[in-house]
Amino acid sequence: MRFTNVIALEKMNYLFFVFLLFFSFLTSNYIYPQTEYSVSLTNAKKINKNILEFEVIIFSSNEIVGVTSYQCSFLFNTNIIDGGRLVFSYVEGSSQLSNLPNIGIGIKKIDGKTKLTFASGAGLDYIGEFKLRIGIFRLYNTVPFSNADPNFTWNFSGPAMTILTGEAYENITVPANFFIVPSEPSITGLHRDNQNFVIPNELKLLQNYPNPFNPNTKISFQLIDEADVKLEIYNSLGQQVSIPLDEHRSPGIHTVDFNGESLPSGIYFYKLKANDKLVGSMKMILLR
Repeated sequence: MRFTNVIALEKMNYLFFVFLLFFSFLTSNYIYPQTEYSVSLTNAKKINKNILEFEVIIFSSNEIVGVTSYQCSFLFNTNIIDGGRLVFSYVEGSSQLSNLPNIGIGIKKIDGKTKLTFASGAGLDYIGEFKLRIGIFRLYNTVPFSNADPNFTWNFSGPAMTILTGEAYENITVPANFFIVPSEPSITGLHRDNQNFVIPNELKLLQNYPNPFNPNTKISFQLIDEADVKLEIYNSLGQQVSIPLDEHRSPGIHTVDFNGESLPSGIYFYKLKANDKLVGSMKMILLR
């Protein structure tokens, strides 16, 4: 009976996190708070021929950030399985957060992709300049891993995606703030230290951050293939006021810094074109 109650409680916690995730989507088009943080997959290593291990670290470089819930999701090269069966787990006691990554831990096959995921329930951790370990995670294979490149990448789309919520449970996810950092040479594919190596699975323009801004903001976008990219800024009258980017870019997640120092307060729109085709447009607010 006690074991049944524990399972029921875990299901309730996971359902509550799913509700928070849905709520964050409803608020994702509203104003984001000004938040600076970095989340990294790091210290990847092979424990033995059947076990890969890595850490996930979070810190904030400029200000204290309140994080109330999170879900982390990774895509990877399934060729490493080599006919075996995988188990993904959290190493108990390895987290330095009060809100532990103890919900939704596992391997999920959703929307045609295999993803490693873990999540927290509702809580509150204040993230500052000292790096905190979200947790250590292990990927166990029933047979030895192949020598294929694991190629772990952050996943920001689909039902099981990476997302962070702030103190009011607002969506503060900024894909450009998520990184894969160097690891030991024996594990290929885990030595990348630039977000441009995180290859997304969709072409997408993202919400600028922060928004409103004064006078600086960041505009991010995702490319699945290399393209000639043009970013244009328009005022509320439809007049073009700036072209922050007009160049060839490789696949990945890219971020452009935009300075509106010369512009008056107001509502502006930015458009992204890839190979002369419109990717999308979004609204941003310059507020002095």
